[in-house]
Amino acid sequence: MIKKFNEFNKVNEEWSISDDPERFGQSIIDNCLRSEFITQAEAENTRNKDIATECARRCADMEEIGSSDMTYIMKGFLDDIGKKTEFQDNRLVVVNE
Repeated sequence: MIKKFNEFNKVNEEWSISDDPERFGQSIIDNCLRSEFITQAEAENTRNKDIATECARRCADMEEIGSSDMTYIMKGFLDDIGKKTEFQDNRLVVVNE
């Protein structure tokens, strides 16, 4: 069961990613939107929601997800939707092509 995601999600109740991958997928999208890695239109895109859900399924065996874990999950999602990402000064950034 998940006890927390990170300081951004503020999830208080316990629930399992494997029980609800769509919910965690939406959390991935929300974090990317809040960090301005994606636009509102990209956040609402059905294909991107499906990709986020698949990313969530790949995390189903993780018991607790901290902020570093979430950063790498977000990177995987962004890479999967075609964004070019990299780490600069230990921070995830989307690189304009």
